[in-house]
Amino acid sequence: MLNISCDDGSTYVKLAWLEQGEIKTHLSGNSFKDGWSPAILGTGRVFNYTVDGKKYSHDLGSTAAIGTTHVSYQYSTTNLLAIHHALLTSGLPPQDIILTVTLPVTEFFDADNQPNEVNIDAKKKNVLRDISLNKGEVFKIIEVNVMPESLPAALSSLIADGVTPLERSLIVDLGGTTLDCGIIQGGFDSISEIKGNAEIGTSRITRAVMNALISASTPSSYYVAGEIIKNHADEDYLCTLINDVEQIGNIQAVIQRESSSLAESVKNEIKSFSGMHRIYLTGGGAEIIYPYIKKYFSQHKVSKIEEPQFALVKAMVRA
Repeated sequence: MLNISCDDGSTYVKLAWLEQGEIKTHLSGNSFKDGWSPAILGTGRVFNYTVDGKKYSHDLGSTAAIGTTHVSYQYSTTNLLAIHHALLTSGLPPQDIILTVTLPVTEFFDADNQPNEVNIDAKKKNVLRDISLNKGEVFKIIEVNVMPESLPAALSSLIADGVTPLERSLIVDLGGTTLDCGIIQGGFDSISEIKGNAEIGTSRITRAVMNALISASTPSSYYVAGEIIKNHADEDYLCTLINDVEQIGNIQAVIQRESSSLAESVKNEIKSFSGMHRIYLTGGGAEIIYPYIKKYFSQHKVSKIEEPQFALVKAMVRA
């Protein structure tokens, strides 16, 4: 039976699995709305789902897309939809699978830094719920495992950098809705401190950009706003998505301002830790904050993990 690792973030779902010893990956954007979309001859494939008698569809550009920017997303119908949509667009045929999913450290661990069995069980039950695809077959999830986000993503970097037993590395995982941090001793000899903040995430930038897009006569979805953020330096690309092109400069300024503000919040969280020698940035927001964090902590070894968006799910496959 195929084992698939799934980093089911609020903005994107990242999948990884092994094929003949080689790691394969897939990225799927989250954007779902209530109700089904029409299937018209000649258009792309339409994904219309039913969960608990309610109908949903995948629609990347819909301004009515269901929000995912809260930690409750982890136990929601939208999370279930996002996981199955990623599986169905992975190129793999529907089949029985074992799935490993993730929870932010704020949800995975309790106040004593022990696994929160209530939350872990709730996550498993959510992923195992029934879902159907109109005019199609879905994957059958036979077993669910749950792992904490962030920390495993740094394993390959710690090994590659030859981290010595007495060095302490801070892993900083910035996602759409949460910031997860943890201190690792040596080359993953032990985890000495874990901390998360469910109020810090790249969704802060996304919301600001969506408001700016309204002023540019371009109401948009979280997914499209996210693509604008990723490609904010490409004015030709922005012209294809923003109706009032005179507002492009303003939107770019909003992205720069909010990115700086987000990095400042991350900096304050990092400063709450002490005694670390290295700082590793991972997660979908790593690209955004890396220049700022490298400048703020110039006395430390600051690194951005290779392929930060896929680092966690690849590490999960190797585990």
